[in-house]
Amino acid sequence: MFQGPADVYMVCLTVISLTFPRLIEFTRQFSLFVFDFLQAMGGVLDVRWAHNGIVTTGHYCTAQGIIQQIGELGVALITLVCLILLMSLGLILIDAHLTSSLLSTLS
Repeated sequence: MFQGPADVYMVCLTVISLTFPRLIEFTRQFSLFVFDFLQAMGGVLDVRWAHNGIVTTGHYCTAQGIIQQIGELGVALITLVCLILLMSLGLILIDAHLTSSLLSTLS
């Protein structure tokens, strides 16, 4: 992905040059991608169980469970944050519409 220090510098420069709302959106999308990737990696680790034909307890099972749980929890929390932000934006827009219609009625 990165072939040299210049590539890392360009990514950092791009992130720094984002406006605050775009930075928040970038952070949410990137976090969702990372947690979804972790969740998928936990699922990919199922290949070992399919190959062996048996599920056993141990360090591999524990590591796989931790990876999947972190991924699932992260995806759920980021989805909750997106829902809360969307609902708050909707309430702000509804409130602004009601306020403007009330003011025009009173005028």
